[in-house]
Amino acid sequence: MLVQYVRFGDAQIAATCDLSREGIAAALEKTLSDAGVPAIPVDQAKPPAFDVARIDLVPEVFSFNDGGLDCTSWVDLSAESHENLHIAPVGAPRAVTVDYWRQGLLLESGETQHEQAVEGAFQKLATRFAESYRRAQPPKLPGQ
Repeated sequence: MLVQYVRFGDAQIAATCDLSREGIAAALEKTLSDAGVPAIPVDQAKPPAFDVARIDLVPEVFSFNDGGLDCTSWVDLSAESHENLHIAPVGAPRAVTVDYWRQGLLLESGETQHEQAVEGAFQKLATRFAESYRRAQPPKLPGQ
């Protein structure tokens, strides 16, 4: 699994709310690592290989600040892949995005505490994803 760069809905508002890609990425990577999820940052990934599944963990933040001292953000984490599938009746393959898992949280806090609140939200979402990931793994066979 590849942890993609954080996508901000509006980078200028994210900066106003003291949000940083680095802080969010560090919180996500630590939580996933502690939970035993095999996830690596996208900048450390090897090139794609045939017959090797790649699932992207995509963190997104859409923030709003009305000029006051509070920030409101929708924080979203999804696990997805991009595939080419043959979909009838057309014989040509179509590029599709497959969502395996997606959850989000809405939060509000003061500008100075917002980065910590958003990082905490991503830690909560990453923990939920890790639990779902573990439940989805096939059981070990005897002798493994």
